[in-house]
Amino acid sequence: MKNGLSGVEEVFALVFFFKQKTAYEMLRSLVGSEMCIRDSINIANALGGTAAGLGLGLTRAAVVEGLRTFRPDPVLNSGRFNTYSVPLTGGGSATVVIDMAHNEAGLEALLEVCRGLTAPGGRVRLGIGGTGDRLPEANAALGEIAGRGADHVVLAHKLKYLRGMSLEQMDSLLRAGLARSGMAEVAGFLTEIEALTTLLAAAESGDVIGLMCHVQRDEVADLIAQRGGTVDDPRTIRSKVIAARGMHEAEDDIAAIWALTDAGERTRRVVRVGSDEQADGGVPDLLHLELSVGEEDADDRVDHCVSQPSQSDSRGPL
Repeated sequence: MKNGLSGVEEVFALVFFFKQKTAYEMLRSLVGSEMCIRDSINIANALGGTAAGLGLGLTRAAVVEGLRTFRPDPVLNSGRFNTYSVPLTGGGSATVVIDMAHNEAGLEALLEVCRGLTAPGGRVRLGIGGTGDRLPEANAALGEIAGRGADHVVLAHKLKYLRGMSLEQMDSLLRAGLARSGMAEVAGFLTEIEALTTLLAAAESGDVIGLMCHVQRDEVADLIAQRGGTVDDPRTIRSKVIAARGMHEAEDDIAAIWALTDAGERTRRVVRVGSDEQADGGVPDLLHLELSVGEEDADDRVDHCVSQPSQSDSRGPL
């Protein structure tokens, strides 16, 4: 027996370690594809699920396909990081993330996801609520975590889950935690729908709204649909993550083009990247190419584009 483990336990620990190592290698191979939520909680969940699947004897191909096709949507994963794009009355759109987030760790994970999807200059807005069968300090901690991690917080009470605690006591605990993090003035609502409606009214384009949602998941989904909201697919989520980092979706390709010294190869690479982007519904902002022209004309256009970088581009001309 080593480290308090029996021989059998040690074998299982070693097997799990190597399965996790294989799982990590598989996840690395999926980066940049449809496996695009990059927060630590989902990486941990994916690693655990992958290791368990491999340990149960699933084939590598089957596990990869499961990871590749999984969606954080209300069909495959109801109430867990369901992510939407919702048009705003003032123009633009906000991201809405619905999650049960019923304890401190869950709320921290929700905030991590929200921050990772927030556009540069955007805000994280949050609706929180507690359940009455948790220790008072646990509910106060929810308020403190929310106040520390979000820019705008409202209370979304869950009357169904007060479980013997009075509404006044729950409200007081959440507000005490918020006050500890410096957020004293917070609006409170008796339903999750009211809270989400208020957060949407305050939101600006690029903001992310996180809602701890237990009671009214169906009603919340209906409200989002009525507002013209749509469930984000993996490509949309990936685009938001890249934008939140201040990057361009074709960042790696653009960097590689800037590194080229051969004008002909540079032209061919630009046209190829532009063609790929056009097939996906857009063309890199940096390039501005009309891809139907011949290569000689494209070369002139490329030189014009890359020799006149935008004001935000500090790299200078090639």
